[in-house]
Amino acid sequence: MRTRAGIAVLLLLGVALGSLREFLFINLNYEIDRVRYHRPIAYAHSRFRAWTEGWDLGALLTFKWVLSFAYMA
Repeated sequence: MRTRAGIAVLLLLGVALGSLREFLFINLNYEIDRVRYHRPIAYAHSRFRAWTEGWDLGALLTFKWVLSFAYMA
């Protein structure tokens, strides 16, 4: 029984981390696109935009690389 519970926890953790990764990278790509091409409309989630408000393109790209390496580890 403990084995099944452990597998269930690992599965739920994997799904949660995958969902978080998807949310972060999609919104980060939207924000990078908005900043890079000076688009007036932002498609990123409002909370994500509020969190990255004032970041320049270099900071956004650095954050993307850091997240990429963090998810590989």
